[in-house]
Amino acid sequence: MSGVVLIDAENTSPNKMILIVQVIHENYPNISIKRVYGDFSKKELIPWKEVCLSHSLLTVQQFSFVSKKGSSDMKLCIDAMDLLHTHEDIDVFCIVTSDSDFTPLAQRLRESGKFVFGIGKRQTPNPFVIACNMFTFIETLEETKSSDAKLDHIISVLKKKKLTNLGYLKERLVELGYDKRMKMKPLIKQYEKHISLVMEGDTAYASLNKSMN
Repeated sequence: MSGVVLIDAENTSPNKMILIVQVIHENYPNISIKRVYGDFSKKELIPWKEVCLSHSLLTVQQFSFVSKKGSSDMKLCIDAMDLLHTHEDIDVFCIVTSDSDFTPLAQRLRESGKFVFGIGKRQTPNPFVIACNMFTFIETLEETKSSDAKLDHIISVLKKKKLTNLGYLKERLVELGYDKRMKMKPLIKQYEKHISLVMEGDTAYASLNKSMN
């Protein structure tokens, strides 16, 4: 499945791009085109330079025609339609923005049978969110990263103390919200790799797995 990433720099923080790029590549590893749109002559967009170099993002410069009004939105839409008609192998369009002006673009791409993956802030207007096949909020990515860091700490403590209490681990995972997530089993497996289960026995582990299904 081939895909493209089109980023609205004027409505996206460059500081969030590590998380955004990570989630895109986890879901769609075959990204052939990655472009960032904005007027990079503006002071507030200067930080994008290092981000683009670090993630191999092609910058598309579009000067603003009117003061205090972006003009890159239309350029992004035009490029998206060009790609739609000139690259038939593209199946996925990842649009990174919190601007509802891209709603017609998402609708048009879906009409052509393309999968639209949107990424933006929680303040993104609902029309654009529901116009995408799938939409991920940047804040959700940050919350997941924070929970994963806490989990790593828990596992580290368990390993150092050589604890074998699976009940303790399960309680901590539930506190982090992992009881409702698909990651629960792999995390338990990770715990199992490093800590002896002799004291608990196979029956305890089997019961834990059963309780997660």
